Amino acid sequence: MKLQVLCCCCCCCVAATGSQHFTASASPLLYEVLWQVTKMVDNPNGDGFPTVYDEWLNKTNGFYLGVARPQMHYLGDGSDFTTFFQRLGVTCSDFGYVSWHV
Repeated sequence: MKLQVLCCCCCCCVAATGSQHFTASASPLLYEVLWQVTKMVDNPNGDGFPTVYDEWLNKTNGFYLGVARPQMHYLGDGSDFTTFFQRLGVTCSDFGYVSWHV
């Protein structure tokens, strides 16, 4: 018997209104993926932090399972991912830059 892994991805592009601080909400299955990917992305802010992860961690001071990690928000409802996440069980994430101060 051969095990096959199927992956479903839905991308929705929207205009970004913020430009100062990275923030993310996601299904718990995607937490580690977002943390690892943001470690590979150069920080565009020029505020002394080399990666998006470093700046995100410094601004939020979050913890996950007792380890210092950038704060990950829970997914809410009322957005494009609602049907995929709450009705179909597809893992989702919502991330971008915001203008408010953390």
